[in-house]
Amino acid sequence: MEIEKNLQNTGLIRKIDELGRFVIPAILRGEFNIKSGDNIKMYLLDDFIIMKKFINKSKQDRKISMKVDELGRVVIPIEIRERLGLAMATPMEIYVEKENIILKKFEPCCVFCKKSKKLIKYKNKPICTGCIRELKKQI
Repeated sequence: MEIEKNLQNTGLIRKIDELGRFVIPAILRGEFNIKSGDNIKMYLLDDFIIMKKFINKSKQDRKISMKVDELGRVVIPIEIRERLGLAMATPMEIYVEKENIILKKFEPCCVFCKKSKKLIKYKNKPICTGCIRELKKQI
């Protein structure tokens, strides 16, 4: 996907809890100066959830933002969770782009070619069948 080329992956993966909350990692809360009670604007772009610290406090604008709780959690609205098929304990990858924190449903991929189809785990690492065939040829 085109948007992925511009993102910096943090290497962090977090799960959605049973109430639809997602913990913004402390390192990112510090980097973006996000504190308990701050508003976070959240919207969809393709299959990404874009979150950004929200400054404007007018009544109209508060309708599109969510508050960060004391543990750094923010609720992902049910509409977004349903649209992306996000259930409880769904692992989410975290990306950063400028002032945005970006979430994407985690999908394991081959450690060699990065394809996400026909994966087999070997020593707890995903490898696609195509790369396995290539490895067999070299043995």
